[in-house]
Amino acid sequence: RFLDLGSGFGGTVLALAAKQGQGECVGIESAPLPFVFSWLRVTFSGLPQARVVHGDFWKFDLAGYDVVYAFLSPAPMAELFRKARAEMLPGSLFVANTFEVPGETPERTIALEDWRRGRLLVWRM
Repeated sequence: RFLDLGSGFGGTVLALAAKQGQGECVGIESAPLPFVFSWLRVTFSGLPQARVVHGDFWKFDLAGYDVVYAFLSPAPMAELFRKARAEMLPGSLFVANTFEVPGETPERTIALEDWRRGRLLVWRM
């Protein structure tokens, strides 16, 4: 089970669901317009393993997800990591796109070949 926090227009959820083929890929988005757009994309994608929900990820339980992914601004990362540590199950992965968690060293860093020169920072809970 994969969870994208702040899933925007649903691109990550749809791309992973199309590649993975099984399992559940969920996005959560609080902004109404991106949520509606992503809901339409997911609904008509033909990918039953993809789903988006409207809501506040701060109120969303992270337990039960194998991978929780966040591509947010740097501001919430420390608090989000504390939430992940408290709620995610042992062995699950927290993945941050580009923005570090202050004071926390990732287990693994994966360079992305994108225009931003981004990277995935991976922590095992």
